[in-house]
Amino acid sequence: MTHIDVSLASSQLATKCRWATFNNMTGSDHVLIIITINARPERQRITAPKWKSAEADWNVFRDCINDQINTTDVTDADVDS
Repeated sequence: MTHIDVSLASSQLATKCRWATFNNMTGSDHVLIIITINARPERQRITAPKWKSAEADWNVFRDCINDQINTTDVTDADVDS
């Protein structure tokens, strides 16, 4: 009886792989498959968010915040001790 072992890789990754078999002496009818990937992981650059603070209308922002503060009813029950 034959058992088919299959290895799959994307077309981009397949060109960076080496496929080989290893003769197993454990008595199994399967042959070990060794896949070596010759590639380095891509590093993702993490950048801090950039804000256009120079374009902000800070007077409007301040007025909006003050309006919110003045119209919000905060009681002692709303604040955790």
